[in-house]
Amino acid sequence: MKDYSDINPNEFTQKDLMLHLLHVSQHTVTREELKEDVSKVEVNLKDTILSLDNKIDRVEKNLKEDISKLDIKIDKVEKNLKEDISKLDAKIGRVDNRIERLQWFLLTGALVILFKEQIIKLIVQ
Repeated sequence: MKDYSDINPNEFTQKDLMLHLLHVSQHTVTREELKEDVSKVEVNLKDTILSLDNKIDRVEKNLKEDISKLDIKIDKVEKNLKEDISKLDAKIGRVDNRIERLQWFLLTGALVILFKEQIIKLIVQ
């Protein structure tokens, strides 16, 4: 296709004019066609937006379900941890009692060894 912007008007033939007009008319859209195309695009856009909204709703629903399941699992883990901690606390309490009794036993034994002569004198008298 010729570029008609730099052509000399004296050299512009009728054939060139017809070709130029044909070319321009092929690329010209009527207002009705444009309105029709715009309305089709709007409809397609609305359908696409609706489809995306539905997909987003499904994703949100799935996420909420997954979060709910995770919350339940976390609650179970917390409950098990609390039970385990309370069991450990009970065991630690028993060990503390045993250590305390052992300390008293060792202290008593050490005192008996230190004061054995005095204790024997009291018993013998």
